[in-house]
Amino acid sequence: VVTPFSTHERRACSTLHFSRLSPVPQYEVNTQTVDILYELAECNEARDRDVSLLIEDMKEKAAEYDAEANYLQGVLLETVDISPTSLFSEGTDYLNILVESAMILDTKDTSLASFFCAINDMTSELYATESENREMERELSSLRRKLTRALMLEKQLKEDLKKVKELLEVETAKADSQLQNLEFLKKKSEDLKSEIRDAEVDGTDFLTRHCDGMAQSWLVGPKILVTETSQELPKLQDWRSWTNRATSYYTSVVLLYSCSLPRTSHDQCKGTFSSFTENCFSLDLEQLIH
Repeated sequence: VVTPFSTHERRACSTLHFSRLSPVPQYEVNTQTVDILYELAECNEARDRDVSLLIEDMKEKAAEYDAEANYLQGVLLETVDISPTSLFSEGTDYLNILVESAMILDTKDTSLASFFCAINDMTSELYATESENREMERELSSLRRKLTRALMLEKQLKEDLKKVKELLEVETAKADSQLQNLEFLKKKSEDLKSEIRDAEVDGTDFLTRHCDGMAQSWLVGPKILVTETSQELPKLQDWRSWTNRATSYYTSVVLLYSCSLPRTSHDQCKGTFSSFTENCFSLDLEQLIH
């Protein structure tokens, strides 16, 4: 049983017959395709109506123009006895130029007032366009100047950046060199500190032994000297003067060796020196002889 098409479907199918230059392509008949074809049919019908109205309007305007042309021909014949057929080719050319000018200026007619109004409007538009062009030229000149300054600034920045990179490389090399020198100095300082500690220990022992030896030699020396040379005893006018000279020499030796020693070693040397001085001043010349 064949189901008859509805009005909606018939209008949709009628759209397929508009194009006769190419065959109708195969398509699936469903609700969506039918709706699309129906919309196309409505658009085509609306377009046809608009075209028909436009044609009718053009026909009416053509009839009006023909009537106006006939009226003007009658006026020319009545007033100056001139008809379009009796015009020379030059006059016909002028009329054609007048018509083309009216069409270009989009005037409603070819009267002088319409031409003046159209020319004034175009002159105003020309002035406005020229003013806009001048403004755009000023903006363009300003943009060119800004672009030139920007390019110069970019070039200067590139040069400055290059100089900064070179300076940074130099400073980096200097920093690396200084860092290496610092590491070397740190190691050297540690070595020197170790050597100083060792020297302090060795110097303390040496100075202590040296001071003790000198004290013993200076205490024993006078005894030997006086015993062996007792006959020259009157020449020793002042035992304390000899002791003072010995003490002065011993003091210089102690200061020379103790200036670079720590506080404890210096105190030890000072104690040894004090003991030596007391022993020297407690000696009696007669005790040395006997």
